[in-house]
Amino acid sequence: MLGAPPCGAQETAALEFLYIDAASGEAAGGHAALRLHETVFHYEYHPGGLLLLARDCWEEFLHDYNDRQNRSVTLTRVPVSQDSYDRVRSHFLGRYVLQERRLLCLKQLEEERALLLQLAAGEDAVALEGLGFFSQARASARAARALRSIVLCRFGDAWLAARLDAVRGELEMSPPGGPGAHDPAPLWGVRLRERLAWREALALLQDARELAGDALLTSAGNGGPLTNEERAAAEEFCRQLADSVATLLASSRPDRGTALLLQMARYQALCRSLRAGSLLTLDPFSERAERLAPAAAVAGDQGRESLLQDARAEVAALRQAFVADASLRAIAYARLEAAQGRLSELERAVRLGISARVEGGHILPCRSRAVRTRLPGTPAEFSRAARLTALSLDSCRKELAEAERYHLITQNCVTELVRDVNESFASPEQARERLGGLLEPGQRLSFIPCQLPAALAAACPWSETTSLPSYRLRQLDRLYEESGPLVWLRESNTLTSSVYSPSQASADDVFLFFTDDVATPRPLLGSANLLYASAHAVGGLLLAPLDRGELLVRSLRGMFYSLPEIVFFNVRKGSFPGAPRHGPGPRGRTTRGSAVRSPRNGATPRPWPRQRSASGRGRCPRAPD
Repeated sequence: MLGAPPCGAQETAALEFLYIDAASGEAAGGHAALRLHETVFHYEYHPGGLLLLARDCWEEFLHDYNDRQNRSVTLTRVPVSQDSYDRVRSHFLGRYVLQERRLLCLKQLEEERALLLQLAAGEDAVALEGLGFFSQARASARAARALRSIVLCRFGDAWLAARLDAVRGELEMSPPGGPGAHDPAPLWGVRLRERLAWREALALLQDARELAGDALLTSAGNGGPLTNEERAAAEEFCRQLADSVATLLASSRPDRGTALLLQMARYQALCRSLRAGSLLTLDPFSERAERLAPAAAVAGDQGRESLLQDARAEVAALRQAFVADASLRAIAYARLEAAQGRLSELERAVRLGISARVEGGHILPCRSRAVRTRLPGTPAEFSRAARLTALSLDSCRKELAEAERYHLITQNCVTELVRDVNESFASPEQARERLGGLLEPGQRLSFIPCQLPAALAAACPWSETTSLPSYRLRQLDRLYEESGPLVWLRESNTLTSSVYSPSQASADDVFLFFTDDVATPRPLLGSANLLYASAHAVGGLLLAPLDRGELLVRSLRGMFYSLPEIVFFNVRKGSFPGAPRHGPGPRGRTTRGSAVRSPRNGATPRPWPRQRSASGRGRCPRAPD
C-alpha cells in the first residue's frame, strides 16, 4: 500500500493486520489474520488441501494463540475511513457466508449418504438433536404440565393430538428413489429428521415429559443463590420461552422441531432454577466435544485456581448481563448457559481428577438421542439413493476444492487475506485511493507470514505496530521484575521452570531448553535439545508397546524442531493449555511506522539479547477447538 495516507482516514477506523509467531506442527510458517474491531478473520489450512476462512471473537482468538499456544502477536494498524472499513467488513462477511453455505451443503450431503447407507443396512435408528435432554420414562414434570396448559389454552384442547396425527401421516413420504432423488436439495434425510424432531417434540409436550436426570448442571462457584433481580429476570424469560414455544408451534419453519425441543428443555431448566433458588442450566456440550488432559495435571495448583477464578468471573459477569438488558436476554442466557457448563465441567474435572470436556466456539445444548421409526422403502431403494447422493457429494467436494484450494505460495493465509482486502473495492485504482496504496498478494515476500508486518510498515509509514508478547514471555517479565535476571537460569528449561509444566502440555514435543527469548546461545541450546530428544527417542522405542509409540513420536518431533534452533531460528514455543484468559502484565506496546518488536513496559533486560522468531514457509494452523 504505497503512496499518500488513505483517503478520508481520520483515525475513526482501522484495518488491523496480525502476524502470529511460528510454532511447531502445521503452524511452523507462522500465521496471519485481520482484526476488524472485535472480530478476527483468518484463513486456516484444513485436510484435503482446503484453505477456509474462519471468523473468531478477538478475545477468544487472542487467548488461544497468545496465551494457550504461547505465540507472540504483531499487530499492524492501518487507519482507513469508516466507509472503507465498512466495505472491507462487508466483503469478508459475504465471503464467509458464501463459504458456510458450501460447507453446510457438503455436511448435509455427507449426513444424507451416511443415513441412507445405515438404512440400507437395516438399521432404522435416527439420532435427533435436543431429544437427549428428556427422560425416556413416562413421568411428567410440573413445569412441563404448566407449559402444556399454556399451549392448550392458546390453541385448544384437541390441537396437539391433531398435529401429532398430521405429522405421523407426513412420515409416510415417498421413499428415496422417487421424484427428487436426483436433486439433493431439499434432501430426503434432512426432511426426515425435521419431521421426526417435530413428532417427538409434540409427543413430549403432550406427555409433559420431564428432563433427564443428568440434563442439568450446577456449580459451586456460579455466584451463589439467585438474587431478587435475577429471579425477576428469570421469571420474565420463562414467559418469553413460553411465547417462543407457542410461536414455533404455529410456525412453518422446517427446523421447528429441533428448536422446539431446545426451548422446552430451557423452560424446564429455568423453572427448576426458580424452585431451587440457584442457577441450573442445560449441559451445553455435544458429542463432538474433546477431552482435555486429566485436570489433576493441568496447570498445577496455582494454574487450576486461576482457571477456576476466570471461569467464575465469566459466569458472574454473564449473570449480571442477563439481568441488565431485557432486549438481549435470550442472547445473554445462551452465553450464560455455555459459561455455566464450562465452569461446572472444570470444577468436576478438578475435583475428581478426570479429563474435562472442551468445545470451542459458541456452543448450544444439542444432546442427541436416537429414535426408531418405520420407514417406507426397501434396502435396495436406500442403497440406490445412497449412490445418487454420493455423486452429488463428489460434485460438491470438487466445487469446494476449486473455490477454496490451498497453495503454499500463491494461495495461503496471507495472500488470500490481502487479496480479499483489495477485492473489497470496485477496482485496484479505488483500492489504492482508499487504502493509500496497493499491496498485491505476495508482494515484498508477504506470502511468507513473518514478512507481512515489514511489508505493511514499509508501505504505510503512518501505520502503528503493536507487539503482544506470548504468555511465557509476559510471565518471565514479571519474574525478572520480582527476582532479577538470574531467574533465567531456572526458567530457561522445562525441568525447573515454574511457569511451564510438561505434564500440563503433554501434547508438546520433547525438548529441554526454551529458545524463543534468546539469540546468541540459541545454537548451543538447540544442540542440547536435539541430544535430549534423541535420548528420549531411545526410551520411546522401548516403551512403544506400552504407550502405543506416543513418547517416540513426541521425541522425533522434538528432534525435528530442534534443527532450526541450531541455525538461529526458533519455531517451538511450548504450549500452555491451562493458561488463564488474562495473563499478568500489559500485553504490548505501540510504535509507529516500524515492524520491529518494541520492548514491553517495565521489562527488566534479559541476560541474553532477544531475537525475534523467524519463521519459514508453512501451512496455516488448523482451526482451534
